[in-house]
Amino acid sequence: MHANVKLLALLGNQPINAATIRNITYTLIREELARLYGTSVQEAADIIGNQLDCAPHEDISGYIFMVPNWAHKWFRHKGYVSKMLK
Repeated sequence: MHANVKLLALLGNQPINAATIRNITYTLIREELARLYGTSVQEAADIIGNQLDCAPHEDISGYIFMVPNWAHKWFRHKGYVSKMLK
């Protein structure tokens, strides 16, 4: 199934905006990290943001990466969220 179709299915009846899209994609990466390392989703979020000093980022194709916060803050990007909002 294509990433756009999956995202639309996960959105359900929620409004399609940047916040809801990011909420879903951030949750997906946190859940996957938690699954891989046998930890809670909250602990996975803390690991990404605090220990790794990263932020989830969706690229234009729909893949989710962890990127360093300095890069996420300094560089403008038109990623997956922008694509889905069109």
